[in-house]
Amino acid sequence: MTSALHLARMHLDSLFALDADGRIASVRDPEGRPAARFHLVRTGEGNLPLVGVRVSDDAARQLFALAAEEPPFDGARRPRLRERYISVLEADGPLRAETSGPGYVLPDDLAAPDGTALIERGNADLLAPHFQGWLSDGEDTLRYLEARSPVCVSLEDGAAVSVCMSARLRSAGIEASLETAEPYRRRGHALRAVAAWAAAIRVCGSTPLYSTSWDNLASQAVAARLGARQYGADFSLW
Repeated sequence: MTSALHLARMHLDSLFALDADGRIASVRDPEGRPAARFHLVRTGEGNLPLVGVRVSDDAARQLFALAAEEPPFDGARRPRLRERYISVLEADGPLRAETSGPGYVLPDDLAAPDGTALIERGNADLLAPHFQGWLSDGEDTLRYLEARSPVCVSLEDGAAVSVCMSARLRSAGIEASLETAEPYRRRGHALRAVAAWAAAIRVCGSTPLYSTSWDNLASQAVAARLGARQYGADFSLW
């Protein structure tokens, strides 16, 4: 069984592009969006902190020193030193946002259920009508979907009603991104889409990871029903 700390490293590798000094340069997705100024993954085996390029060297040293004092993950939703991380960052610049939530690895024995499909160029029209907005940019949309492949859907009446795709560019561990059309929620479609995606990720030779926020109980329920194993928890400051 893959250790929690190794899964946390996979998770960070999938989330962020780092500069030569090991600082967070951007989110590791096709858009290369700006990332958090501080990110901490807590596991029962230890913690992994990262600091963004926009953080001063002095603040970075303080954050790493605090992270070294942070107790391992014991199920608590917030890091014990949360207020001190916030204080250091606020002294370095305005704090814009805080996010946190559990991180999971999906089982290696999930199979694509009946009623699911792998989206490719030839069948992208399955995303209509419930995800019609995704198809409005033509070729750009197809390139976007290819960059986030595999893209797996759960079908009802011949149309995609839940979509699970890769949230980040290809790496050893890949995060899931899930969206279900509102009229079809709580009907098992999210479970089927995620299971199909996880199976496709395993075929690619990567590890399927699944993260969410503490207040997203529906997403946590999906992880639980699929038998996902929680390896730790994220904490991000922007």
